[in-house]
Amino acid sequence: MRGAHFGGPGGPPSFDSKTVDAKGTYLRLLRYARPYWPWVALILCLSLFTAFVGILPQQIIGIAVDELAGLAGERQAPPGGETSVERPAPAPSQIPLARYVQQVTENVARWLNADASGEVTFYLLGASFLALFLISNGVSVVQGISMAYLGQSLIYDMRNQVYAHLQKLSLRYFENRQTGDIMSRVINDVNSLEQVIVGPVIDFLTDMSRLVFLLYWCFIWDWQLTVFALLVTPFLMSTTYFFGKLLRKNFTLLRQKIGELNGLLQDNISGIRVIMAFSREPHEMGRFREKNRENYGVHFRLAKIFSALRPIIGLLENVGTVLVLCVGGIKVLHGDMQLGVFTVFLAYLRMIYGPITGLTRFYNHIQQALASSERVFELLDTQPEVKDKPNALRLGRLRGEVEFRGVSFAC
Repeated sequence: MRGAHFGGPGGPPSFDSKTVDAKGTYLRLLRYARPYWPWVALILCLSLFTAFVGILPQQIIGIAVDELAGLAGERQAPPGGETSVERPAPAPSQIPLARYVQQVTENVARWLNADASGEVTFYLLGASFLALFLISNGVSVVQGISMAYLGQSLIYDMRNQVYAHLQKLSLRYFENRQTGDIMSRVINDVNSLEQVIVGPVIDFLTDMSRLVFLLYWCFIWDWQLTVFALLVTPFLMSTTYFFGKLLRKNFTLLRQKIGELNGLLQDNISGIRVIMAFSREPHEMGRFREKNRENYGVHFRLAKIFSALRPIIGLLENVGTVLVLCVGGIKVLHGDMQLGVFTVFLAYLRMIYGPITGLTRFYNHIQQALASSERVFELLDTQPEVKDKPNALRLGRLRGEVEFRGVSFAC
């Protein structure tokens, strides 16, 4: 049975023994997107728009908080029937959208002949919040469809290239490798690349764009508080790097074990007559159980890594939130920061940590992409042993006839 001696001296080399150029491998993957650059440009523009619009609803909430605080201060009756003391006019809101909301509110109130500081403001804020939500989600739908088209197109091209290359390889390549392992590269590994080439790259660019917008406004509002919020960033980055190395190693091993398991299963099913004829069922069951145990071990090891990673990231995020809550709360009590701005700042803080921890997700996806692409590119880089000479004559159209001339037979 072919493949029964797989893994011996004549088997294919293990990826663990090779030095892989991670940067070169991923750039090679991205070259498949070159023919689809208009779609890439469209998706990037949609991502930039989504990143900007997605952070505006939090400003609406901050404006509402300032309005409620102002109205509560105006309507609070003096204790003990004392004569009311004239309150100083509130400082202009530092939230960028507040000026536009105020202008629209005054125009609508004038048109309705209503009080601009009353219910009209909150109706407008509610409508604005809903409109921003619908716009952001509508653009996300278009972006998702475009990303699906781009991703499937890339995989279609790559799988065609891999299969066409397989047709050119020598017979020895197929004799020295399990059919299931080759099938796993063409199907599973190429499929996994669709999940890590387009989506993670676009999500990474969207997160970075959103991070730029968030940091811009946060530094304008209070650069000291922003620095406090970013104190945990080095720890987040170092944690990402440490766990990323573990993930890369195990994702590579996982792809190898999946290929071996598929190869063993395919060979056993195709050779089931031989197995039954020689009563080799217990032996083959032992081989399958061993490969399945190795696959289980790698999956369980990855689960333990992810289980440890998420709580550590969450702990670091909460430490940053506590720092901002303490320092920012004191600033609000002393009048150095507006309550609405502080509310938006807290919301933006979670959104700032999102792109930073998104680097973890992006790095993890990169590891998966490299683990799968190494197996696919190893196949594509294999050269056939039999090649045509550079000056070989091109075989023309054949008529399908065999003619013997000057041939004789004798006993």
